[in-house]
Amino acid sequence: MNLNYTYKRKLVSAGEYATRGFAGDFAVGLEGALGNFVTSAGLTLEGRVGWGLPEGFAQLADPPAYGIMFDPEKGNAGAFHLYFSVVFRVGATGHSAFFDGNILGDSPHPGLEYDAVSHATIFGLHADRGRYAIHFNFYKYNDLPFDSVNPLTDLTWGNITFEYRF
Repeated sequence: MNLNYTYKRKLVSAGEYATRGFAGDFAVGLEGALGNFVTSAGLTLEGRVGWGLPEGFAQLADPPAYGIMFDPEKGNAGAFHLYFSVVFRVGATGHSAFFDGNILGDSPHPGLEYDAVSHATIFGLHADRGRYAIHFNFYKYNDLPFDSVNPLTDLTWGNITFEYRF
């Protein structure tokens, strides 16, 4: 079980939201997770630019228990929204079931030595209209938080999310 909290605030916005025009914004966010799966804290800086930019924040697809998956957009239901996002994230991990194993009992997981602080840049391309949306996110970790036995391994990964809003 995990308890997660995210707070985001717009610092700058330019243009008109949810119209066919060009707009952009910049926001800062704090996030935290407490639980037997992940205990962590983080700071994010996010920027978005695009056409028909919806109100809200960038849509991210975090691994389970690391973030909150919710629809952070308030778009015009009949308009087409196309925008780009870039998010810089610094996170500190106190416990992760991915690296440390289970904290509730004996675990066959041997544990993994890792740095508690990680730095990531997340690039996104987002398009939506009405109830449908597609999101492409590319996560690039600037520092590998652990020593890998495979020198070609890093935590760079991508995600494609197809969305239908009920």
